Amino acid sequence: MQNREHTQNKNFDSRTSAFSNPTTGIFDSPPFVVQSKNDNQLQQPDLKASLIQAEKYGHHLGRFQSTNSHKLEGANTNQTGQTAKAGQQASVTQLKKGGKKKVKKSSLTSEARAKTTVANADQPLHPAVASAPKKSTHGHGHTFHGHQTTDAQQEHRVKTGITPDRKSGKPPSQSSRFTSPQAEAEALGRGRRALDADLKNGVIPHQGTGFVDPKTGAPVRHSVSVTTNRKTGFGVAAVKQKDSAGKVIKDPKTKQPLTTVDPTPINTAKLVYEYVPTAKQWRPVTYYPN
Repeated sequence: MQNREHTQNKNFDSRTSAFSNPTTGIFDSPPFVVQSKNDNQLQQPDLKASLIQAEKYGHHLGRFQSTNSHKLEGANTNQTGQTAKAGQQASVTQLKKGGKKKVKKSSLTSEARAKTTVANADQPLHPAVASAPKKSTHGHGHTFHGHQTTDAQQEHRVKTGITPDRKSGKPPSQSSRFTSPQAEAEALGRGRRALDADLKNGVIPHQGTGFVDPKTGAPVRHSVSVTTNRKTGFGVAAVKQKDSAGKVIKDPKTKQPLTTVDPTPINTAKLVYEYVPTAKQWRPVTYYPN
């Protein structure tokens, strides 16, 4: 008994002396490293004990983790597949839309360019002069006969003389309109080239006096005619209805002539230009399918 107590006391003394000896450096870094290692070793059994205890109560953590992992992977795979499929469908749809848009864009660009050209055709002319007080002082080809006018407006003009822009005038024997902005723009383009050719050939009068009549002071006007190869022609015309004898048929009540639109395409157009000295350029007075 004494030997056992002596041994215990001796071991206790050795441990006590190790902590009490100032030369051991208990505040140095090695003891802390050892202590950190001991902490990790202490935590390991606790974690294992927790797992064992969980297994005891039927909670298999490893199985849960595996199941959840498969679910997450399946969800990610499904989502990735759907994303890829959606991307492919979007690409195909975009390609289809792109193809349609490309064709449509090309068509719209041509139409838009034509509309811009014809919309700017009617411009100010030279002021009226004493020799021609009723002279037009502004172009009216697009206003009276442009593609934006309707068959009904042209028929109304033939009946009453009222133009599409609500101006009064003498009823013409017929009134025509361009059926598309492209056809109207083509007529203007061909008319300008015909005018330039006549200028080059020197067939326009008063070229030596700045295209102004020295007697009247009125600027020169010059007409040209052009044709088209369009199947639909330049346009169509509203005309008066006539009987078999060639006599105009009138409405018994209004006494106005009955009108109709001749569906036959008109393949020629007439353009009347006037030289504007202040602008030093030729501008169309009027133009129409004729």
